[in-house]
Amino acid sequence: MLILNPEVVRFGSVVWEDVASVAIDEAGERVVVEWGDGGSQAVFVDVPQRRVTARVTRRLAEGEVEPVRVGDSEDLVFHTTSGGSDVGRMRVTIACVVVRVRHEVGRGGGGTQVIDLVGVGPDGATDPVVREAWEVA
Repeated sequence: MLILNPEVVRFGSVVWEDVASVAIDEAGERVVVEWGDGGSQAVFVDVPQRRVTARVTRRLAEGEVEPVRVGDSEDLVFHTTSGGSDVGRMRVTIACVVVRVRHEVGRGGGGTQVIDLVGVGPDGATDPVVREAWEVA
């Protein structure tokens, strides 16, 4: 899932301003593949362990400091839209932990902050990403 220029992005109670993108990815951490005797193709594949990651990219103004630290644990909340309208609008919530914060300097004096997070399921079985329909009040 890739969301470009989301309107509002919150990490816990803090609103992250000027977010350029939020990317949500999933990867199998442990993949089980079995082959049969009938040919070269797999006959069974299972992914019993997976990792959900999020990457938030923010544009920073000169001198702006945002206290985001590795180990911070909160809900990341943002809204998606479909073609700029309120139809199909979703709120996405991800319980997650910050695992990396990186800064880059831009040519125009501003910079970029890239925050990598790992999703945390409440019981190890529940998906940490919750999608729900959201209507503008």
